[in-house]
This record gives sequence, C-alpha cells and structure tokens, in this order.
Amino acid sequence: TARQHNWFFERPPEVPFYSMWSHYDFTLVEWSVIPKQFGTLVGLSIFSLMHVPINIPSLSLTTGHECDINEELKAHGISNTLGGLVGSVQNYLCYSTSALYYKCGGGGRLQSVLIGVFVSILFFAGPGIVAYVPRCMAGCLMVHVGLDLCKEAVVDTYAELDRLEYATVWVIALTMTFWGMNEGMQTKC
Repeated sequence: TARQHNWFFERPPEVPFYSMWSHYDFTLVEWSVIPKQFGTLVGLSIFSLMHVPINIPSLSLTTGHECDINEELKAHGISNTLGGLVGSVQNYLCYSTSALYYKCGGGGRLQSVLIGVFVSILFFAGPGIVAYVPRCMAGCLMVHVGLDLCKEAVVDTYAELDRLEYATVWVIALTMTFWGMNEGMQTKC
C-alpha cells in the first residue's frame, strides 16, 4: 500500500484532544537548563514583542488593506491572555500562513470563520488526521511558502531598498540560515 511505501505519514497514537493538559507537571522540569538557555529565551521574547509592529504592516502591504496597529496589539494581548489562562502556547500572526491564505484567494469574514471552524474540528479530531496527508503534499507546501517568502524578501525588495538596506536584508537572511535566529537578530542591530 501507499502507507507501506512511506507515501503517507505513520498513524500517530490515538489520544484524546485534552491530553495536552496532562503534560503540565512542573516537577519534571529540569530547572538547571533554564539559565543556560537564557539568551535564547530573551531572543524569543524580543522576537515575540517585535512581530506585531513588523508583521501587521507587512501583511497590510501584501493585502492592500489598511490596519490599525493599536487594535491589532489589543487583539493579540487579549488572545494571549485568554490562551495563557487555558494553558495554550503563545499565539501570534503567522505572516507566511496569512499571506498564503490571501494569495490563494482567501479574504473576508466568512472564509475566516470557516477556517476557524475547520481548525477547531482538527483540534478535536486529534493528530490522527495527519495520517491522511501525503508526505509530498506537506513538503511541497513548506517549499512553496519558503520560496515565496524568500522571493518577497530578497527579490521583490530589490527596487524598493537602497544598496545598504538591501545588503542588510541579505546579511540577516544568510546569518539566520547558517547560524540561527538569535544571531540574525543581533546582526540587524
């Protein structure tokens, strides 16, 4: 079958959707690792704080729609507060997913609500649904989004940026690619 020839992902173990909350056991945390990872934690925190003022205007330019940054900051604050209260991970606008959604013809409240309903169904269905996704489809989607973002960052900006700014974009992109996110963020400073 196709699954035996690795065309599809393996079936994950069946677990109830609420099992993620059973993993919150702070006695299992190796606290001695936290100081060693402090730089990464600070970098991620700074990155999280910067994403709204950067991604919202970028998405606004991509879609051609005006945005109110104050309203977006409030919405992100409320969603993260509510998410934190129920033990969720941090949530924020994923520019690549939002841009892909828009470029594929998405837009409007009805489509957004339908995606929300679909994602909720996937949450309750659990990880078993992944077993029906062809591996090549997942890989092609990742390659497509990556190439589109690279094109948008380094090709489409060529005419819009001066030489120094354009060189900075390349230096940051290459630094993040070969050394890591924190190093790339330090490069831009």
